[in-house]
Formats: sequence, structure tokens, C-alpha cells
Amino acid sequence: MTINTSTEMIRLAEMLAEGIDFVRVDFYLIDKQIYFSEITNFPLAGNIRFMPGFFEKTITSYWKYFDDCNFRN
Repeated sequence: MTINTSTEMIRLAEMLAEGIDFVRVDFYLIDKQIYFSEITNFPLAGNIRFMPGFFEKTITSYWKYFDDCNFRN
């Protein structure tokens, strides 16, 4: 991967993620061509846990939309 390819992937990811609080944007690089893969808000399907539990609460407290989510206990 060249510097130009990396720069272009970052530019595209920033453009796609604009206005979103937290997101991961995935691409494939095949034969020097960039292909979009997916956008996800929840790496590992949201099933990752920090150890110890208080650390998870501390980290997620910075996510301004966390209180609007009903999928966590």
C-alpha cells in the first residue's frame, strides 16, 4: 500500500463518517483499487467487554449518544 492509497482511504473514511460520533469504516485494497466494505458502529458486534467492568463504564461515558442506546444493561 502506498502513502497515496493510505491517504485516499483515510479521506474516504472521514467523508463517509462525517457527522457520526463513533464509526469504523472498512475498505478492501485489491490490485491497487480501493473497494468499500462496510460501516459499523459496533466493532465485534458490540460484544466486546472491558475488564474490569468499571473501565467500560468510564470509557463509554464519553460517548455522547450512549444514553440513547437501549441494547446495553
